[in-house]
Amino acid sequence: MRQYRNLKIGSLIQEELSKLLIRDINFGDALVTILKVEVDEDLLHARVKLGIIPYEKGPEVFKEILKR
Repeated sequence: MRQYRNLKIGSLIQEELSKLLIRDINFGDALVTILKVEVDEDLLHARVKLGIIPYEKGPEVFKEILKR
């Protein structure tokens, strides 16, 4: 039962982060998507996996995200 809870919370985090990225950050000519969110069993940490096209824009995208 707890695994489904983690999946649901991960899905909600992914949905809300997607909205924030679209609304608050302009990545220029890079396409950024959230591929997956993995939530730990204790619900204290989540790992977000991003897809960035083109790959070379990755460092710029991360700098822009960390500014926020």
